[in-house]
Amino acid sequence: MYIASMTVEDMERGPDPKIVVQPSWNDVESALSRMDGNRRSIVTLDAPGDDCGFMGIGGGENGVYVCFVIDADGDEIRLIDPTVASHDTFEVYMGQTNVRSKNEAVDLITILAVAKTYAESGELNGDYAWGTV
Repeated sequence: MYIASMTVEDMERGPDPKIVVQPSWNDVESALSRMDGNRRSIVTLDAPGDDCGFMGIGGGENGVYVCFVIDADGDEIRLIDPTVASHDTFEVYMGQTNVRSKNEAVDLITILAVAKTYAESGELNGDYAWGTV
């Protein structure tokens, strides 16, 4: 695995996030599958080294997620659904309420695919569309 650690918000455990060092793919998949957009609303997959970036996945309520990557330069890249042309927004809870474009709303199957690629290689999954902020 490429990632050095995974941070999981789980309010059932208390306000401090759980940090899993050298997580397996099963650890990552389990954390993402348990997201509910309420008590468990954000997971980060942390690149090795200081200030090397991370993938953040938020939401989970009603099976709706968002995904973004902060690269080593601090630039944000967001996973987008190019089939959604609407400029409407929706609220997604990721530790706090965020307003995102509807074209950023994706399902769990998509989240698992992009997370697996990032967790294993540190790369963005080229089968999906990504956009800069």
